[in-house]
Amino acid sequence: LEMGQMARVRVSRLMVLVALAMWGQEVSSRNLATLPSLSVDRKGVSVSGISSGADFAVQFHVAYSATVMGSAIFAGEPYHCAVTRFTGDKIYTCDQQSFQTLGPGCVSGPGAVPANCSGCPPNTTVSYDHCKNFPQHVEIPRLVAAAEEFAAVGAIDGLENLRDASMWLYRGTKDSCYKRVDGVDSVNLTANFYRSFVSSESQVKFVDNIPSLHAMPTLTFGSPCGEAGVPPAMEACGYDGAGEALQHIYRHSLSPPSPQASVTEDAVEPFDQRPYFGSQWPGLSDTGYIFVPSQCRVGEVFCKLHIVFHGCTIYAGNPEMGLNYTLHAGYNPWAIANSIVLLFPQSGGYPEHK
Repeated sequence: LEMGQMARVRVSRLMVLVALAMWGQEVSSRNLATLPSLSVDRKGVSVSGISSGADFAVQFHVAYSATVMGSAIFAGEPYHCAVTRFTGDKIYTCDQQSFQTLGPGCVSGPGAVPANCSGCPPNTTVSYDHCKNFPQHVEIPRLVAAAEEFAAVGAIDGLENLRDASMWLYRGTKDSCYKRVDGVDSVNLTANFYRSFVSSESQVKFVDNIPSLHAMPTLTFGSPCGEAGVPPAMEACGYDGAGEALQHIYRHSLSPPSPQASVTEDAVEPFDQRPYFGSQWPGLSDTGYIFVPSQCRVGEVFCKLHIVFHGCTIYAGNPEMGLNYTLHAGYNPWAIANSIVLLFPQSGGYPEHK
């Protein structure tokens, strides 16, 4: 990004950052358009995610805090938590774990070498999702120290960038995925991690009083609040999670959307993610999606940019989901009213890449 408060940037540059990895299946194979060149306010770039996408959004925000000014975490665990062993955690070799509990790096089966685990003896690791399943063991000071160590050697951006950032976090009261044990859950722990760096606790808002399952809360779209349905992880709770999140991230500067605001399927445009794969396939689908409000297509208008990371079943390649999340999660009306470009990277491609 160029220096200066406003910079004309190519949105595609930011895909160099987002092409890191998630998981899913291929959307389709076709001739895809490239990302457009747009005028983006370099101080208006934010991220959000749900479930595994929320985990990813936390890592992304902390690592690229010089670029990202705020984040919305719909059920996500703290930075560096998945590969850190805490005092109460059990450790395993890859051969000692079942498929359902395989820890980081053990996915290749018997004889696999686990990923580097902070605090683990050589060739051992922690269990899969240990931060979500055993939040009572998580020690936030250790994760803060890890982030400080990475920043000190230049592996991530300087943590002073988080001082003025805004973070909004959500966990439904019926969420059994991000477990609450002895009054502690990993989403609240993520909030506490962020509070270690901000200048005011008001910058970190944690909402945990909506009776949803592990889901995106919307005003009217999805299954009834607190009930599983199709499409997955979207529940009509009479609560505008996306709007509340964006309003907090942008310091309550946004205009409420028109009640009639809606987006048709053709307004969310597919684009080619392949130019951002690098030398090795990074777990991304060939196809991503972008929503550009009409006023943001005019070069003289500088728009904000919000990047939305999906969760494990919430990608467009899931037939039960399709484009429902990109169309109905609640972001689009706020984007129209406030000149926000929405970028929806998509994971996938596993069958094709074997």
